[in-house]
Parts: sequence; structure tokens; C-alpha cells
Amino acid sequence: MAATSSDVKGTGITVSLPTVMLPATGGRREVELCSGTVQQALNGLIEVFPDLLPRLLTKQKQIHRFVNVYLDDEDIRFLQGLETPVLAGQQLTILSAIAGG
Repeated sequence: MAATSSDVKGTGITVSLPTVMLPATGGRREVELCSGTVQQALNGLIEVFPDLLPRLLTKQKQIHRFVNVYLDDEDIRFLQGLETPVLAGQQLTILSAIAGG
């Protein structure tokens, strides 16, 4: 179950967002959501902040290749991807790759 826009506090996990995504969250750097899977956490985040959808997921509902998601410092690509379980007390960190040159 995802948090609502009026009550972003859930019972379980903390999702940390990069500065580049803060305009889509009204400046919130961290959001607390209910535990479940990475996919459920992202869906809950998007439910509360719909402007995050194009910044996080492709039209095929996959994480953009320039977005990295970590569960307690472990890249979810090396775990179970979107199906990685997220337990109460754990932290998801979303980072945007920045290219330069």
C-alpha cells in the first residue's frame, strides 16, 4: 500500500532521491513508504509524485538506463531487479547518472 499525497509517511522503508528529481517531489529528498518490492516502492513513489514517472521508468515500465537504484548500497541490477524484496527498515537510494564531456 502506497502513501497518499497528504500523508507521505508509511510503515517501512525510506526512499532517497537525487537533487535533479526534487522539483517533481516538491523538494522532498526522502520519502517513507511501505515495504514490499522495489517495483511496489517505485509505484508508490509515482502514485504520490506522478511527475517522477518519466524520470524513473521507460514506457515499458523498466528503470531508465541512466537511473540507478540501490537497496542498502547494493545495486538492484545485481539482486533481483524490480522484484527485489524491500524489508521494513531498509533504504532505497535512487541516483541519476550524469554525463559530461
